[in-house]
Amino acid sequence: MEDREVGSAEKAIRLIEKHKASFKSMHFTLHVQRPIEHKGKSPNVCWCIEHMEPVFQQLMISPDRVMLSIVDADTFMPEMYLKKVDEHLFFDEGIKDKSIFIVPNVYVRNEDDINPIGRVRDMMDSTQNISFNGFSLFDVRLPFGYYTMSYNLIKSVGFYDTVEEAMC
Repeated sequence: MEDREVGSAEKAIRLIEKHKASFKSMHFTLHVQRPIEHKGKSPNVCWCIEHMEPVFQQLMISPDRVMLSIVDADTFMPEMYLKKVDEHLFFDEGIKDKSIFIVPNVYVRNEDDINPIGRVRDMMDSTQNISFNGFSLFDVRLPFGYYTMSYNLIKSVGFYDTVEEAMC
């Protein structure tokens, strides 16, 4: 959650209360914007990831076993995607700390809360993501904001979007 948003901690607590039955554990951080950062999802996610190790320790979870899926709340993430990630990791654990898994995203929630122009943009983004990542001559695909990667990979590169020149 963004620290600058009034009531963000209370909103996080309400979200946790609403969805806690679906997860083993839920936590939140309050992102304090640093001078070099822009406003947005990427710095918020990075802040959260940078502050996760104490939670791992509290829950007695080894960071070596943590995979993070970054996805918006109004995006549909098929269960098959998570099963395929598990399958890849089961058969070749060596790829875990050097791979980014990309989910084909489709926005499905909050249709009444998003203005029609914003929803059209969301659907265009979904179409671009799905079509771009379906074919590549060089077996290289770019995540458009919805992906799964290991905590250790993120940490090994010094997290991300931590410099003024970072792309979003």
